[in-house]
Amino acid sequence: DMKLQFEIDFHQSEKREPLTVTWTLLKRPSALMWFKLLNDLLSRDNPLSARFTGIPLAHKDMNSLSERLNTAIMVINDEGNYTIKERAEGNFNQKFSNVIHHHFEVLYGDVFDPSEIYRKSSPLVQAAICELNQCIHDMEAISRESESDAAFSGVVVESLDMRQFTLPNDFYQDFDLDIAFGDIALHYGIIGKTWWEVFIDEDEEIFADGIRPLNVISGDFDIQFGEQKLTEERREQFFKFLENHGQDPKDAKLALGHLCVAKYEGNSLGLSVETLAAQKEFKRELGKFPLIGEMRLIKDSAVIKSKSFLDTYTTHHGFFAVSRSEIDEQDWCVEIKACPIQLVIVESQSSELLKSAVAPFKGAWNREHTAVIQLSRESKGPVELVSSDALDGLKLAKNVVLNPGEYCHLAYTGKGHYISALKSDQMTDF
Repeated sequence: DMKLQFEIDFHQSEKREPLTVTWTLLKRPSALMWFKLLNDLLSRDNPLSARFTGIPLAHKDMNSLSERLNTAIMVINDEGNYTIKERAEGNFNQKFSNVIHHHFEVLYGDVFDPSEIYRKSSPLVQAAICELNQCIHDMEAISRESESDAAFSGVVVESLDMRQFTLPNDFYQDFDLDIAFGDIALHYGIIGKTWWEVFIDEDEEIFADGIRPLNVISGDFDIQFGEQKLTEERREQFFKFLENHGQDPKDAKLALGHLCVAKYEGNSLGLSVETLAAQKEFKRELGKFPLIGEMRLIKDSAVIKSKSFLDTYTTHHGFFAVSRSEIDEQDWCVEIKACPIQLVIVESQSSELLKSAVAPFKGAWNREHTAVIQLSRESKGPVELVSSDALDGLKLAKNVVLNPGEYCHLAYTGKGHYISALKSDQMTDF
């Protein structure tokens, strides 16, 4: 009769005491399988992303998300394989959300069978396609949080190289439409929408094959900072909606709701979550702790696995980064972050040719990582990217001169240096 628990330290900074939240694993086979998969995930050197969605964060609002979404759209449009006409304007409406999500479904296809567009797209565009989905869901969450004290917020934890397994038939019995505040549920690690999401979004854009019940399990998870207990009237409305679409509400394979694996136990600050007002205050306080520190797996009060993510770039910024830097006349490095896919926009205020070293993150450059460095069209003159002795053994195969609007695509050769895989003057200035 062992007791299994899970803890996360949420940090404001490295020097401040964290907000530690504890969950207790449910005594069911699906929860135990998730616990084992999470243990495997924490045992591997695999980047994680912990995305706060709907939780008030100083650096994440509707305007910043709109900018990110529009940048992703321009990256996609620039490659020329697909065009998205819509643009975010710093606000949100559900129809716009449904249209963007529909673009994402068309562009991505299925997790196990990506679309032809996705397969022939560059790594940068593939990352931008995924960014569409994340941005629009985050905008949706912020909008709903502002409209209702009972809105759902959460922390979505995903791995870059997730190991997914087909959901055993017996596990479908564990899905439930009702959710308690703080529940940890399996992450929706496939492309599409659940029947419940289509119902609440009133989504008329989605294709029939874009409605996909969750059918896989991995170590990824969602922390549900919301509470849902459907009234009989609302449940009947949903079931009627299913029947009108030829579905049987009693069919367990529809995976209606969420599969909960762990229940909220408490937090180190003693914050209450007993009332709706207390839950809203808890989410506001959690927003002051936006950094994920250590994750711990606990068995009968003993830590059996722990891993810190405090210094991991992807954990707090995701797997796709867009950054900007201005190159001056002094020695200046274009910083490549510890992130799988990134677009770095640089700008020079000099009409003379400036030299700039390309400085990666500390440690070995992953051979699957890629970066695009673009010289802004607003730059007054060219920039030469050069090798540096401070590159941890990584070198540019040759120096690259960029004129305003040009860009180069950097990848790792596996032999200790970068190569310039692509150079063009056709890229849109982001």
